[in-house]
Amino acid sequence: MNYLKITASLFFLSSIAGCVILNGPKNEAAFSEQTDLKELEGCYENRGDGGKANSYRYLASYIFNPIKPDVRQAHYIRVTSMGERSIKVSAESQGKVLQEQVFVEGRDFNFESGKIRIRSDGGATAPTQSGSVFLGVAQGSTYLGIDKNGDGKLQDSGTMLGTVFLVVPIAGHVNESFRFKKTPELCKTALSP
Repeated sequence: MNYLKITASLFFLSSIAGCVILNGPKNEAAFSEQTDLKELEGCYENRGDGGKANSYRYLASYIFNPIKPDVRQAHYIRVTSMGERSIKVSAESQGKVLQEQVFVEGRDFNFESGKIRIRSDGGATAPTQSGSVFLGVAQGSTYLGIDKNGDGKLQDSGTMLGTVFLVVPIAGHVNESFRFKKTPELCKTALSP
């Protein structure tokens, strides 16, 4: 009888278990709610701080698609306003432009409440012959903008709900944020012809 109570208790606890993972830089600031693309103008470090050791992302990887092989290693990203609805973004290192592109609001991105949605996807998944044992739904999104301190901010989040092996319920949410320091001195770097 005790075995049955222990088994039932373990099943109950596992059925309400979930996981929430929140990672971000120290003293993380919320997104700014600016509505003017001109506020994005400036130079940002390409390598973003995620708060943990070895937790970083490269801003260029989220901006350029397709990305040239050496662009991930760019030292900084320069954003220049090209009018009310467009910006020019260049990945630069040691005074050289490694990759550059003009983005137009409404065509290449949507700018709402100070954020640009880079990715938003979701759907259902089922066990497959390839080895997946998860049955459920998942949703993820990635936003890019500037925080209330004026630094660049990337927020990557995802949520899932379902079962493993069709028996064990599972739920989880991950929210990771990265800060890309806005450094005006980088904009003073002269570009090579």
